[in-house]
Amino acid sequence: HRLTRPPQGDRDHMTPWEDMELFRHVLVTDCFVLSWAEHDGSLTFEVEASLWPGHPLYSKPPKTDWTCYRKATLRFPGVRRIEGLRTMAETPSTTDPDDSIDYGSFHGLHLADDGRYHLSGDFGEVTIESDPLVFEIH
Repeated sequence: HRLTRPPQGDRDHMTPWEDMELFRHVLVTDCFVLSWAEHDGSLTFEVEASLWPGHPLYSKPPKTDWTCYRKATLRFPGVRRIEGLRTMAETPSTTDPDDSIDYGSFHGLHLADDGRYHLSGDFGEVTIESDPLVFEIH
């Protein structure tokens, strides 16, 4: 996977996902995107989250997986602006051996000092102005 870096001029003023407490023991770049939608002022990504030992919901994975995967929601509430997001119809998908469909993984997630989120993946490079993001594991 290609890891996307924040825009060159903003690097010193960005917090990467690795430094965000809500992603402790979660490998964001191994979370598979199942869908996304805008609804009621929020942008929501449904994902298959990659949990690692130390996460309270981690359990030993089956031999077919290299880590524990759990369904989760990444939600940007109170959206004021979204730039660069493709529709699901415009984004290539993959059908897995179990016939589930995904849209690849996240390549990067950064929070700028001005409160904008920079999210990238196979769905595009997206800038989101919103209230603080919410990450919920189901």
